[in-house]
Amino acid sequence: AKWSDPETLAMLKNKGVIFFFPDVGMYENWSKKVSQIRGLNAEVSDVLEQLATSKEKEKGYDLADYYLAVYQQKRASNIPNSPLTPQQILLNRFTQENPFLLQLIDQFDLQLLL
Repeated sequence: AKWSDPETLAMLKNKGVIFFFPDVGMYENWSKKVSQIRGLNAEVSDVLEQLATSKEKEKGYDLADYYLAVYQQKRASNIPNSPLTPQQILLNRFTQENPFLLQLIDQFDLQLLL
């Protein structure tokens, strides 16, 4: 089953707040699908849509693509003891573009898992 199938999404009912970060260009599609599932307490983020460059939009970037880009950038910089992890660098990029994410993270005690 695919994550975007209504049957799969329906399994997430009554699981608390679910946050979706769809691939660039898929925000509207995911928003529509998620809104059709009654009882699903979910938010579909458009942060990737907001952050994406034209090139990233063409390629349909997803969260993993951004993570890998940050990881490769850190690795290429040859800074073995960098104080920031790739997750922190990615989170910093997202929260600079959308400071509201920090409130969500604090309010719901969220963690970035990659």
